[in-house]
Amino acid sequence: MYTQAETESFHRQFFDDWHAFDVSRFERHFTKDIIFKVGNEAEIRGLKALEQHFAGVYALLVRESHKHFRIDTVRDGTCIYNACEVSIVTKSRPEETVTLPALVYFVRVPPGEAEAGKIKEMTVYQDLGPLKAIIMSASA
Repeated sequence: MYTQAETESFHRQFFDDWHAFDVSRFERHFTKDIIFKVGNEAEIRGLKALEQHFAGVYALLVRESHKHFRIDTVRDGTCIYNACEVSIVTKSRPEETVTLPALVYFVRVPPGEAEAGKIKEMTVYQDLGPLKAIIMSASA
């Protein structure tokens, strides 16, 4: 079981590393067989695939930040629901900030198991349409 304090500490460190745009930090937080899903995008399976995907995404961005409204834990702290707003600035339009609401669902490996504490599933419920429109208009 993870306590609320452990969950909040994990959550803080995760987003500090996420905002660094350094995929080499992913291994601190994700299992080798992570299942990652965002919006209507194809599911990403495996740590290496996730690192490759986000290396490409991060190359398009200036910064990303999250405003967290609520963090709820369930199932002995192994599952986290995070309601937030994500603010993104792209290299193609650095003067414009896109803010998108999101609900992030994390499933962590329970204590005592291999890769304990790491995320084995992450689903981001978010409409990426506004962000994609900016990225696509820059390449047109």
